[in-house]
Amino acid sequence: MKIAILLTGHSRWSEGMLAAHDLICGATEQVTFLNFNVEPQPLEIYQNNLKEITTEFLKTYDEVWILTDLVGGYPFQQSALLCLGNPKIRVFGGINLAFLVQIDGEKDDIPATNIAEFIDTLIIESRDAIELFVLKETEDYIETDDGI
Repeated sequence: MKIAILLTGHSRWSEGMLAAHDLICGATEQVTFLNFNVEPQPLEIYQNNLKEITTEFLKTYDEVWILTDLVGGYPFQQSALLCLGNPKIRVFGGINLAFLVQIDGEKDDIPATNIAEFIDTLIIESRDAIELFVLKETEDYIETDDGI
């Protein structure tokens, strides 16, 4: 199964995610973005652009996965409305770069029979990619007054 990816979120989040994706994975026509409310515009324009992009992607790909910045935010809500009428659209919220990079490696060959398991693994692995750096002192370090 081949999927297309649409990144959408507040301000330039989706544009930044695409730039990071392209740097790490390489640019592809299979991944695009739609910014929300960078410049004030009627909400209908965003809604129409969202529909237009997903419609075009579905002409070529088996599914469209819409990746959004915040669960419950306006881009997520509008994407979910599209999902209600079309089982070939999946919506994810709270996405990080680890999630996007993991999908990129599989986007041309996602196993249609185990899609739920594949998605569960993606979510778990992207959550596990979040870590707090903690500096630990080692016993090998000895402070002296001798300088360098």
